[in-house]
Amino acid sequence: MDAPTKQRGLAPRIFRGFAILVMLVVLGIAALLFSLWVEHRSAITLPAPTGAFAVGRAIYDWTDDANVDALAPVAGTKRELLVWIWYPAAAGQSAATDEYLPAPLREEVERDLGAVLGGLLTRDLSKVHPHGIRNADVSPQQRSYPVVIMRAGASSEVWNYSTLAEDLASHGYVVVGFDAPYRTSVVVFPDGRVMRRTPENNAELCEGQEQAQRERCVNRVLTAWIADIGFVLDRLEGLNTSDPLGKFKARLDMTRVGVFGHSLGGATALQFCHDDSRCKAGIDLDGQPFGSVIQEGLHQPFMFVLSDHTREADAETHQIKANIQSIYNHLPPYGRLQIAIRGANHFPHALRPNDEALARRFTRMAKDGNVIATRSHTAPFSTTWLDAADEVGMCVSYEGTWPWLMLQGDPPDQNLLQIWKEEFASLIRKHRNHPAVICWTVNNEMKFEAIDRKNPERLRKKWTILSDMVKTIRSIDSTRPVVCDSSYCRQEVAAEYENLIRPSGFDDGDIDDSHRYYGWYDPSFFHFFQGEFGKKSSWPNRPLISQEMATGYPRNDDGHPARFYLFKHYTPQSLVGDEAYENRDPAIFLTRQAFMTKELAEVIRRTNRDTCAGIFHFAYLTWFRDVWSAKKIQPFETYYALKKALQPVLVSAELYGRHFYAGEQIRRRVCIVNDSESGNALSSCRLIWELRTGADELARGELFVPEVPYYSNRWIDLSIDMPATLPRPRVDGSLSIKLVKNDVPVSNHKLGVGSSPGRTISFRAASSSLS
Repeated sequence: MDAPTKQRGLAPRIFRGFAILVMLVVLGIAALLFSLWVEHRSAITLPAPTGAFAVGRAIYDWTDDANVDALAPVAGTKRELLVWIWYPAAAGQSAATDEYLPAPLREEVERDLGAVLGGLLTRDLSKVHPHGIRNADVSPQQRSYPVVIMRAGASSEVWNYSTLAEDLASHGYVVVGFDAPYRTSVVVFPDGRVMRRTPENNAELCEGQEQAQRERCVNRVLTAWIADIGFVLDRLEGLNTSDPLGKFKARLDMTRVGVFGHSLGGATALQFCHDDSRCKAGIDLDGQPFGSVIQEGLHQPFMFVLSDHTREADAETHQIKANIQSIYNHLPPYGRLQIAIRGANHFPHALRPNDEALARRFTRMAKDGNVIATRSHTAPFSTTWLDAADEVGMCVSYEGTWPWLMLQGDPPDQNLLQIWKEEFASLIRKHRNHPAVICWTVNNEMKFEAIDRKNPERLRKKWTILSDMVKTIRSIDSTRPVVCDSSYCRQEVAAEYENLIRPSGFDDGDIDDSHRYYGWYDPSFFHFFQGEFGKKSSWPNRPLISQEMATGYPRNDDGHPARFYLFKHYTPQSLVGDEAYENRDPAIFLTRQAFMTKELAEVIRRTNRDTCAGIFHFAYLTWFRDVWSAKKIQPFETYYALKKALQPVLVSAELYGRHFYAGEQIRRRVCIVNDSESGNALSSCRLIWELRTGADELARGELFVPEVPYYSNRWIDLSIDMPATLPRPRVDGSLSIKLVKNDVPVSNHKLGVGSSPGRTISFRAASSSLS
């Protein structure tokens, strides 16, 4: 066949193939559009409220005759708000649930969305079903209910937060949200008036401006929202006094008012609580602070809930975080909480308390990593996590709520203390039948025992409160020991114990718990080769543990050091200098942190047999990537390093330095630790050691090891004769040590694997210099 004939045959085939491709694309688009249409027209019900109350909903149009709306386009316009109220409703009412949105409002929202977005790419709002019952009677179960003001983000409408409002109402709160003309995207009043946000009131347009100009732009809108909250509270107080319909008369507890908001709504809540004492507590959901609260702080209990900003390293983000931290630092210690999603300590039970798959997988990974005990740090284990601990065989120190309670200043209000006491007592009653729980720990790091030494009256008050809690725990469960405060050591307050605690009959629990940060804040493991940890912290005939033996906190996303410590305390820099920063390889920090953790664990096991009952290495959950996902979780290097250090039978070398010189005789000690899971003595065996550089063996030997009783240590003197010559003036290598019985390895240990900082042993030619 000639070339022209081939070309004539090829062209039709190309055309047919292209036509088929076009047809497939058209069919695919049609199928996609059809599926979007079906999805658009499908009915959906909002997530069910989790509380015990039914939910009612009422909508009001409130006008402030005394004040004008400063942001209205026409001067002199009175302030007017569309107010939505969700509240605990009387049970058994036959009325149907209300529409998600009133029809006039729904039509305007769909008009703004447009034909494509509103007709295909979003749900038909008429098919969305809430749980609130229109104008239902208020539940008679309580005389009155606390009030929560809810502010939406930026120009968002408050109905976008319906699920959250309904859930709060189901738990016994009256939730009040509102939209404002000219500042909310669209407001439709009951009489049919439609008012949209004006461009100059769009706070989102403030983004990208210079800092000072941006603050002026945002504060203009923020001031109006703050004034709106004050007006809403005024009207609620009037409604509580004389509601024309009688629904809310005397049903609102205006002495318990909370304010929360999202984004700019969070900033509004923060500044309002600063300005108005009617706010008794508040929450900022991922909102950047603005206003005078940044410099002046506030005094009410407040919580920050932040999304994951760990990958944002710009100067503006740094300043926002610094502002939040400044406000947080000035809040009363017993009335503050800061949560960054994807962050916690020890086990990830607080991240996903009801995730059975993660609970089982993480607990099993910990057990496989030779961890046999943990603590429920600052957030108690849920039933899901305790069930996993029971199943796997993980011991749990069950720690109470309200960490850092009574840390500074006078004790909290007696009502708050009673809530704290009842809350922890209820948890103990709920979980005391779980075999995994081995002890109860009252709180995390109250530390007043030492902080208030110079204020005897305050110290006595706080010990009275703490002792009462310990005795309450004993009355509920007399079978388990108690840690009175996670960080309390009797030895560290010996004078106070002899002069106050013991003579007053205060109960300081059964176990001492010393929090230490060796190599992180405190001196490294090299300072504890002679058992200094136990010698300084233990009390005769009283168990000593550490539920917080910390060596650093990598981020679960990427392994870089936690930013709080990187930029506030500079602790990661003490390990690896500038390699700690986020433009460097996180493997460098992870390698050094793994080395410090492993060596510290070994030092304590070698030297504290008689003075220490156990160590919880901290923070265990930070030593995993993607710790929130049962499918994706992967250990960092520290997990494997600690697994080696926690072998039930451990062979560990006491190395003060990592530089060996040619021709010298090196004398070191090796410790065999027998914590065998069988509970049996380790019968006599051989210790085999080997020095290597790459594939080359430099020296080798073996020693006889006598029997090591169970729960004891045995020291063996090791003498290594270095060869007179080396392949090069300096070589890197490793020292391997293993126990062998009947040619079967019992335990092994390798020091200096690889060439990363802190892990390599250097072998050098003979020299008079020191390294």
